[in-house]
Amino acid sequence: MARRNYAHVVEVAFWDYMTRIVQTILALALVILSAWLVVFVNTWPDRLSLFAAAWDLTILGYYNIAVHGLPFIYNWAALVVTESLTLIFWAVSFSSVAAYYAYDKYNGRLNEKIVIAVIALSVFAL
Repeated sequence: MARRNYAHVVEVAFWDYMTRIVQTILALALVILSAWLVVFVNTWPDRLSLFAAAWDLTILGYYNIAVHGLPFIYNWAALVVTESLTLIFWAVSFSSVAAYYAYDKYNGRLNEKIVIAVIALSVFAL
């Protein structure tokens, strides 16, 4: 039987391990908080945050399995695309939560403070 070649798997630095651990902890915390909000508040930005956090945990699971457990399923294009989608989901989630709660606070008036808050949270997410 021929031995598989795992040369396509990128070597991972130590700081990347630490980043993934912190990302997993934050995603778990956000899943818990978003689930609580969906149960007790149930607004569409909260459901979007729950989806973004669950998506992030799913992608982290794939990343850890592909890099450390089963390297033959490793695909760099899939990792780049899914990480990009994760950033987009978080940016949309943060900005929609900011817009939703700012809209309630200002009684439906759209002013420059709301726009600045939405832009700032979108940039923070990236």
